Amino acid sequence: MLALQLAKRGVRPLLIDRAEACGRGIAYGTGDVAHLLNVPAMKMSAWPDAPKDFAENVGLADGAFAERRAYGDYLRAQLEEAVADGWITFADGQAVSASRTSEGWRIALDDGHEVEAEQLALATGNGRPHPFEIPGWPDETMVQDPWSAEAQSRLEQAAKDSGSVLLIGTGLTMVDLVLTLDRMGHKGPVTAVSRRGLVPRAHAPGITPLPAPEVGEIPKSLSDATAWLRARGLGVDWRAAVDSLRPVTQALWASWLDDSKARFLRHARPWWDVHRHRIAPEAAYVIDRWRSEGRLTVIAGRIREGNDGAVTIVRRDNGPVAVDADLAINCTGPAGPIAETRNPLLRQMLDDGLVQPGPLGIGVRTGARAAAGEKLWALGPLTKGQWWEITAVPDIRVQVDEVATEIAGA
Repeated sequence: MLALQLAKRGVRPLLIDRAEACGRGIAYGTGDVAHLLNVPAMKMSAWPDAPKDFAENVGLADGAFAERRAYGDYLRAQLEEAVADGWITFADGQAVSASRTSEGWRIALDDGHEVEAEQLALATGNGRPHPFEIPGWPDETMVQDPWSAEAQSRLEQAAKDSGSVLLIGTGLTMVDLVLTLDRMGHKGPVTAVSRRGLVPRAHAPGITPLPAPEVGEIPKSLSDATAWLRARGLGVDWRAAVDSLRPVTQALWASWLDDSKARFLRHARPWWDVHRHRIAPEAAYVIDRWRSEGRLTVIAGRIREGNDGAVTIVRRDNGPVAVDADLAINCTGPAGPIAETRNPLLRQMLDDGLVQPGPLGIGVRTGARAAAGEKLWALGPLTKGQWWEITAVPDIRVQVDEVATEIAGA
């Protein structure tokens, strides 16, 4: 998205990424027709000044949810056109290290080549989940990357055998895998477990929006802010109250002290995530159907141990229970603290002090307009510690537009 915005401004950027992933990344790289966007198509344009661009591109009306692969195709087509026209140069590979030069930056690729640039923008997106270890559980029946070819193959085999599947995590990744299993005609039992057992809520049509509040109207303490939000939702659909915070969420997050942010992460974040980051009604229908039919069991608890064929889960409210599983898949979501990153470029830049961890160890530290240092920028989820609400396209495209303007001006 940044490369496209720069090209639009007459800047010819070099984009480094794997060819198969470029323009799609993890989220939009799925080829599964069952995977839908979590935001209506009308809000998913890549261009702030053309908000209906994507919806018109795929021919969907207001309120409709497109396939995620369609959004990947949308971005990829624009990228390929810009590359063909000579506005963007593409390097097929992975950046593994960066160092400063007198003119800017030298970036090393995994194939041994090096490139130089005046400015460097880090737009690595969400990282893949950190490994989840179950004591006593055999490695051969555990899939750590839910987006890998291995995961797809193992799900197909589970559907063929009607095997029992354990999904570790109950968020958006869990929803995707259940949708995949439903498309495959899976008949076996599926169990999903997380500490609180919370499942993403559904979008609903026809919600009358509430006006955005001023940041000063929202109480400073987390408990008081929670009570304020609940009261704001009385008499209206709760979605209207949650969505009314979107224009001020970044400013609200910035206004909190670190101890308030830490309390939010410990206690309120799971509840915020399932209400704020909702799923398409079609996806929610499948999840509800599976649960009502007893095909999907959601458990609030912790996995204690496993053996060949079963895991023991200590439930929050009712003690331990043994759950049969032929296959376990890590659905814990994007990687957590930046200090644990396995991205070689980020690892090297952190170790060399070229970037610093963001607030509470989330992402990297930035200043105004995502500046992470001299001639250095960070975008999207990498700036979540600084801005919090910066993982969805409607927020990222605004940030990208600002950064592209700054770079072009330089």
